Amino acid sequence: MQGSGSSSPSEPDFYTRARSRSFGHVTSAPSFDETITSSGSDTPQTTAPSMLYLAAPRAYERNLWMSLLRQHAQTPLLDSITTLPTGLSTSLLFRVERSLWIKVHEAQGLSRTHSTVAAVLADGHLLAQTEVAANTNSPRWENSSHCFGGLGPIRQSVHVLVWQNSQSGANCGLVGYCQVPISMLRRGHSYDGWYPLSYGDTTCTNTPLSYLPLARGVRPARRRSSGKLKVRHSKSQRSLNTLASDAPKVTPPLLDKHFFDAETTKASEPLAFRSGDIHIQLQYDETIILQRSHYTDVVALLLETDPTLIFKLTAMVPSSADWLVETVTKICISSDCTEGWIEALVCHELAMQAERDPTLLFRGTSVATRAIDTIMKIVGLEFIDRLIGNVVRNITSNEYACEVDPARLADSKHIGVHWDALTRLLHALWQGIENGANACPPILRRIFACLRSSTAAFYSNHAASAQVRYSCISGFVFLRLLCPAMLSPKSFGLVSRPPTALALRTLTLLAKGIQCAANLSDFSAKEPYMQPMNVFVQSCIPRLKAFIDSIASENVDEGTANSCAEEQSKCIID
Repeated sequence: MQGSGSSSPSEPDFYTRARSRSFGHVTSAPSFDETITSSGSDTPQTTAPSMLYLAAPRAYERNLWMSLLRQHAQTPLLDSITTLPTGLSTSLLFRVERSLWIKVHEAQGLSRTHSTVAAVLADGHLLAQTEVAANTNSPRWENSSHCFGGLGPIRQSVHVLVWQNSQSGANCGLVGYCQVPISMLRRGHSYDGWYPLSYGDTTCTNTPLSYLPLARGVRPARRRSSGKLKVRHSKSQRSLNTLASDAPKVTPPLLDKHFFDAETTKASEPLAFRSGDIHIQLQYDETIILQRSHYTDVVALLLETDPTLIFKLTAMVPSSADWLVETVTKICISSDCTEGWIEALVCHELAMQAERDPTLLFRGTSVATRAIDTIMKIVGLEFIDRLIGNVVRNITSNEYACEVDPARLADSKHIGVHWDALTRLLHALWQGIENGANACPPILRRIFACLRSSTAAFYSNHAASAQVRYSCISGFVFLRLLCPAMLSPKSFGLVSRPPTALALRTLTLLAKGIQCAANLSDFSAKEPYMQPMNVFVQSCIPRLKAFIDSIASENVDEGTANSCAEEQSKCIID
């Protein structure tokens, strides 16, 4: 099973394992896979490759389904090594974990103005698609980063398509496609560049795209804007066009030579040409994974013998620090030793502090904060949804006018009405947070209790010791979990589409209020237009402390704990 998501190679892939749609959300135009069979094109079509799609109303439910399916699926073994060093008598079995990260930025040079989407296919199977870029010949796709984990062998190739979309479904079809030569990519290297889009009869290219109809009226590409021609590459980034020199005996990776002259081409030969150019970033990797028994010693070293060894490892390879911490954290969760390892990390970081300044406590990026962030995003998706999901979905669907900054308003006479609406949403948001305290997963309760006890002991003689008991937890729950989820709800699976600019502004104002309360302070002169919210913030502080006391307590109903623990264990991606 294959999936799409919105994370980069260095970010935890907690968002997607299969293509899914959220129920209750209506798209503004027919999606790519809904129009390939209903297009008005006269081009003969064959049947699209069959594939099972999983739909779930929420991201955490999708992850749970995928984890259950993976448990009951047969693990594909690439091969076995029978020639072993002296002393090993059994063959060495292993599997290959394949991952692909791809980001589609924009296309240029299209001959006509279209409403378009970009789609990613592997061996003809749809993996992901972007939002619709409306009525432009130079479409840009925001939030178009996709991360696919657990991929099976890609037998032919990956394609990025530009697909013409319309409300009516008429003249929907392929505007152009770009072939990604997976077999020629260097594993673990990043590629970034502009690549040509080919248009024409796909049956002549030996690709699994012959079932796709072609859009009508597509003409050869126009010249790209001069300001967009240069793409800078880092030392770890290489253009796909350079791959031909690495493997001269292999067919060139892109179809930039696939042109035919209309005057000299026979009538029986399909006409194909370059219909535009597309800017793509991608990274493909394959990791060999041995049987669990081969990792026993290294796991014991990292988690038990020397739990602070991860600090030395991340210092040695800072470019891979995020991956290292994320991987060890997942191993820690599956080994059921999370609390002891997190306590060791927190105590080590507290001991390394030059100054005991409680205002800077866990505010930077460190090994401990990365580890706790990873745990929260693995086991806390349902918790986030229970706390703020309903209010966020209400705001994104209704688009309330809540702007209270006079500098952003043409006429400030309605600012009082806006404040009333914003205050009502704040109360609804906070009520949802309070009512959802019991949904906190047991593993997070134990971590928060451990975090509080370690921090309180370290600051026991400090004047701010009473405040630190709450700020050490609020910084993680609100500043690192809830506020980011409000500002990027699609990334956390709360909504199926990114919020509009108006809805995002309302969510930003609400996040400001929640963040201010989490800091146990109020709005100062730096943001005078927000000072009317101080009344709400001050009233929230006692309730916020009660909420933190609740989620930092290990006392939880046994039935709820067992249910949450079972779901948490299933959500871990090996």
